[in-house]
Amino acid sequence: MDPSWFGSPLLPEGLLAVLILVIIILDALFWPRRFSANLGYLTLCGLLLVLSAALEEWIHGPSGRAFHDLVFLDTYATFFDLLVLAAALGALLLALGDTDAKKLRGEFYPLLLVSVLGLMLTAAAADLLVVCLGLELASLPLWALGGGGGGGAGGRPRRRSRAQVSDPGSFRQQLRALWHGVALWGGG
Repeated sequence: MDPSWFGSPLLPEGLLAVLILVIIILDALFWPRRFSANLGYLTLCGLLLVLSAALEEWIHGPSGRAFHDLVFLDTYATFFDLLVLAAALGALLLALGDTDAKKLRGEFYPLLLVSVLGLMLTAAAADLLVVCLGLELASLPLWALGGGGGGGAGGRPRRRSRAQVSDPGSFRQQLRALWHGVALWGGG
């Protein structure tokens, strides 16, 4: 590892981004015969590495700024990094300990890690732009995780009733997508 990265204000976030890319690439390379449990154990080892980098920041007294003062690293950000990483490890261990862990799709792990990265960026944000970016990175994968598990008996997709399709959550998601489109085209 390059010594200039070691002690950097965004070392855990950088390691987490590299871990996300590695898991996505490995999932794509072994597509026909996915071994999702193996990806889960790789994710577990990577999260432990990121947690050790965050603990190293906690022990040595973190301080620093990055991206022209958009991200500020202090003890507050490091504490919440540790808290979010511990929660992600708990969720990952629960997912791996499930009896249907072999049936988990490979997309679960990158989506979980992207939401963790968003929460870590939100904790270290020093500007409103980074807060919005972090909240988007945290919420969009969690919506995909919450709404994408339509597994019925035998791996067939479940049929949804009209009441489930028109629930307020999906209506909120549609309004949010419309709002993002208007904000994108109408200027911020």
